[in-house]
Amino acid sequence: MEILTKNFCDTLKKLISLPSVRDLSAFLEGETAFLFIIKDFGDKPATPSQLSEELGVTKGRITAIINSLTRKDMVRLEKVDGDRRKVDVRITETGKRYIDEKLASTNAFLRNFIDKIGRKDAEELMRILNRTTEIMRDEHIEGLDATDGHKIIDNFRKHIHCKD
Repeated sequence: MEILTKNFCDTLKKLISLPSVRDLSAFLEGETAFLFIIKDFGDKPATPSQLSEELGVTKGRITAIINSLTRKDMVRLEKVDGDRRKVDVRITETGKRYIDEKLASTNAFLRNFIDKIGRKDAEELMRILNRTTEIMRDEHIEGLDATDGHKIIDNFRKHIHCKD
């Protein structure tokens, strides 16, 4: 069992170090995750506090992301009528195009991956991943707490799909 555990850990290390896995993880943090979430607000404005809660990051980190994306013309700030201290954040057309392109390329990547491994292996991989999910659903590694990103992951899962 020791060797199997070591081999499993080695395989996981290889997997998480792959450029494509790092690319996919961009949806779970930083500016891409921010745009991904704010896009779901549609025409409704979002407050920095809402976005901070959704991303599971500090208000200071949200402010830095908003400032950066504002400079890139991907979001814009709007003053709230009647309250000089409050602002709303909205995604711009530039931000929508950027995140839509990311989603399209991610879906294309996943379709290509499935084409490469073939239907039989894809179904077997899904069976194993689903079994893994069942087993690990309520498991936590003692001393680690990575539960803040659950809303982001749910949002990611809602948008990433492979169309036939």
